[in-house]
Amino acid sequence: MRNSFKTAATGAAVAAATVAATLTGAATAGAADTILMVGSAGGAYVRALNSTVTSDVTAQSGLNTFSSSAVSTNSAASATVAGLITTGAVSTSVKISPITGGKQQVAEVKTAGVNLLGGLITIQAVDTVNTLTIVNDVASASANTTFVGLKVANLHIPIVIPANFTISLPGIATVVINQSLTGAVGSSASAIANGIAVTLLKARAGSPAGASAVVSSTFAVVGDFTLPATGHAIGGGAYGTKVHAAVGTAVDIRSDPTAPVYVPIGGGTTNTSSTAAVNLNPVLKIGAITDTADGINSTAEGMAHATSKIASINLLNGLIKADAITVDARSTVLTGHNRVVAGSSQLVNLVIGGHAIPINAAPNTVITIPNVLTVTINQQLMTPFGITVRALDITLLNPSNNIPAGVEIQVATAYANAT
Repeated sequence: MRNSFKTAATGAAVAAATVAATLTGAATAGAADTILMVGSAGGAYVRALNSTVTSDVTAQSGLNTFSSSAVSTNSAASATVAGLITTGAVSTSVKISPITGGKQQVAEVKTAGVNLLGGLITIQAVDTVNTLTIVNDVASASANTTFVGLKVANLHIPIVIPANFTISLPGIATVVINQSLTGAVGSSASAIANGIAVTLLKARAGSPAGASAVVSSTFAVVGDFTLPATGHAIGGGAYGTKVHAAVGTAVDIRSDPTAPVYVPIGGGTTNTSSTAAVNLNPVLKIGAITDTADGINSTAEGMAHATSKIASINLLNGLIKADAITVDARSTVLTGHNRVVAGSSQLVNLVIGGHAIPINAAPNTVITIPNVLTVTINQQLMTPFGITVRALDITLLNPSNNIPAGVEIQVATAYANAT
């Protein structure tokens, strides 16, 4: 793999900057360490042949940092992606830790109860581990997936599965198991590892021929990277939903950010993340989520911009409903000029407790249903360098539908910062 990697990743500053754009808002400006580590880990996704996102990575974790010690984790109780994939619990993590002479990054995905192609492929458990190491300015990469209870149609699968083990299901799909693509050149390395990747040979479940369905997905890159010398720093991002349990009894209904996306640190590109639907009974049912983030990082201007759009919502068994929600956050700084910060929310046909709410509610409008919940609509929180906008921020005042008091439900969040 080294020859193919050399063309794609020699000069890892470019590769790292490009991939980093999908993971986080900004690295630490002025860091003494110029070795940037970028990693992501996610449960499952579906993409069409032309790279159009049908449904992006579920339960995604990500890091983009010069630090020698950092952790990102995420989880989901279950996932259904574009009619091709269903899974049980997903847990993901990306961890960077110091080692003698350097540092190491490990991206890992654990997925239970996988069902692909309507039961043609089933797996009891998948564990994908992607490791990057840099010691004394020499980088290395490795990746591997282990399986429990893997079945592919009626075919025999070896107990020890070699990297990139390929199976053909005639007229249906090509299946790659333990997919691993790694390479290293000097102080740069990258690794892509997927537990299982399926390419459709004909249309299925609304996805066209050539579409890819992937379970247990990781990506990592390490290399020298210098932040743009523009005098500006930008950051921000967006996510569709988040459920936070303030008490230990609510662990089973906790949901980390869905469809997260981040502003590229160097600007110049637009990052998009999407999820077909979120169903976390009895807390929320959400339609398609599409989140975007973009920016400008030049000597003349620093600008961060993020949006979150949700097709429909049904919260707490119909207590709160809306046909569509959009939030927008933007922070701009022009050299020699003042900061310009803007945020907005639109909530189409929002109904709370049977009462219709105007589409453009004033910022930080609070509605309380006594002894039930408090809702902040069009929540706008100013930060030193920008703004966070959230369409709905809901706190339960008393237990309801086996949900304990104190649970916070966030819907459609975008945030942007620029200096």
